[in-house]
Amino acid sequence: WYGVLFVRQGFYQGGVFRFTVSLPENFPDGGCP
Repeated sequence: WYGVLFVRQGFYQGGVFRFTVSLPENFPDGGCP
C-alpha cells in the first residue's frame, strides 16, 4: 500500500510525506518482526 500525508499546520507546514506499508504474506498470523 502507498500513502501520502499533506501537512497543513505546524513545523512541517507545506510538507508532503510519501510512505509505503509492507505487510508479510502471512499477516496477521505471523510473528512480530
